Amino acid sequence: MGMIRKTLKENKGVALITVLGVFIIIMIFSLSISTIFASNLKQATQQERQTQAYYLALSGIDLAYEALMKEPADETKGPLLDAFKWDQDRYPDIADDLTHRPVLRDTFKIDEDEVEVTIKADNESSTRVVIINSIGKVTKTGNTQELTLIFEAENPLVRRWQ
Repeated sequence: MGMIRKTLKENKGVALITVLGVFIIIMIFSLSISTIFASNLKQATQQERQTQAYYLALSGIDLAYEALMKEPADETKGPLLDAFKWDQDRYPDIADDLTHRPVLRDTFKIDEDEVEVTIKADNESSTRVVIINSIGKVTKTGNTQELTLIFEAENPLVRRWQ
């Protein structure tokens, strides 16, 4: 018994040091978890904003493509896409024809966000293509996403994304 009392008297501060050590370890662990959580939350929020911008840009492409393919009310004028087809009779060289084609630009709002759409004609190895470029911008955050759809004016089903 005397030996136990002597050991306890010599180790009086050990319990306090042990409790403080465990407390510090728990605090470091808690801080690490909260830092990781905050970082993941920030990353998820940024990804959500980029996804919103992507879908805004995709909406711009869809609206422009639909406008090009839609027949107007006046049947004598034909679809808007005809404005981008190569007029081989007037311009034997496709490069000359491109200088006379319009570049259509429009900016519109979806809720509070913006979409900027550009439609233009171009030639790739003597094939007329129509290029629809759309930039979606989430106004509150400034996140933007750009999409481009390229398709043949003579055959709109031949298309690719950039």
